[in-house]
Amino acid sequence: MTLPASGPIGFTQLSVELGRAGGATTSLNESVVRSLAQVGGAGTVISMSSLRGKSAYTPMVVNGYGDVDEVFTNGGSGTAYLHPYVVASQGSGGYTYLWSFTSNPSSLAFDTGTFNNTHSNPTLKKGYTRYMNTVWDATLQCVITDSTNHTVTVSGIAVQMTITSDVPL
Repeated sequence: MTLPASGPIGFTQLSVELGRAGGATTSLNESVVRSLAQVGGAGTVISMSSLRGKSAYTPMVVNGYGDVDEVFTNGGSGTAYLHPYVVASQGSGGYTYLWSFTSNPSSLAFDTGTFNNTHSNPTLKKGYTRYMNTVWDATLQCVITDSTNHTVTVSGIAVQMTITSDVPL
């Protein structure tokens, strides 16, 4: 949230910034408050003005990973799957995910089941037919939002599927 850089700062705002429930008691002498204000040890005078513009928020760390896979078939048709994923940590937890294609020349689709485009590791799918020898690719991005509405966008997550049909297994 970040505390105001000007104007009044209340203890309720301070409690929220520290991730405490609205009615939690907060004291200026607490070590966590001193750390937030970047003020020295016990005995050093601290005031609400020492907290102006400070944030207790630890930014999210997010890594995105694509997927490369190959399907070899000896006839028939089926569905091929790819599994990109992101790993989020820090921030305020309670992450939500929203995946989208930034490039999709192969017309891959999100599976609408459990691992859809609002999951940390969605399933992409596309059907193939007999005698199909092709490479499918796409590029995705994922917007991750934590419980305090901070967002991180990971772009350039590449996926690629090679289909080779009618090969002896």
